[in-house]
Amino acid sequence: MEKIDIYDLMRFYLSKWMVVLVVLLFSATLGYLYASFLQKPLYVSESRVLFINKPKEYINEKDIVPSLIDVLSTDKILRTAVDKSGISRDAYGVESLRKNINIGNSKGSDMITIKVKLSNPQDSQKINNSIRELLIDFFNDKYKDYGDIQTIDSANLPINAVNVNVTKQAIIFTGLGFVLIVAVLFVVYDRKVPSRKAMNNEKQ
Repeated sequence: MEKIDIYDLMRFYLSKWMVVLVVLLFSATLGYLYASFLQKPLYVSESRVLFINKPKEYINEKDIVPSLIDVLSTDKILRTAVDKSGISRDAYGVESLRKNINIGNSKGSDMITIKVKLSNPQDSQKINNSIRELLIDFFNDKYKDYGDIQTIDSANLPINAVNVNVTKQAIIFTGLGFVLIVAVLFVVYDRKVPSRKAMNNEKQ
């Protein structure tokens, strides 16, 4: 590789500004099309329930809350939640649901948060509410003597997909397009340097 003249290289890039602009516009368009039509959107529905422990009971809420969370992740509960929501079992398998359902609570908190992430926002809301109702039923059947459980927030109907951001994808694709065109033009410039030097020598 010949020694690069930075000033000459910058002039070469500036002379190709139209090419760079076209590539950037094309890249941004690709990013927009990918985010709008090709990227599968995922919607998260969220609900919350609160466990209220009765005073002076021998069982600690720290034992109850984790057990409730474990129960909600079982195959039986997940299948029942799908059936209860009125959605066909063929639509979502148990393993697929388990991967897309997050049930937990902050450290030391009696609040249980249920998050369901699916490609259909209505299904996400329905299954979330079904899981929440099953949680309350299970609690009332097993632990009602030790406290109470209340719905703080029912499952919301998500509007915006959590994984689709048209602006972000357009910027990423534009950045990739910029890096690509800069690299390609550099290769073109590097190959032309020896030929230009040879022409200059012949003129001399």
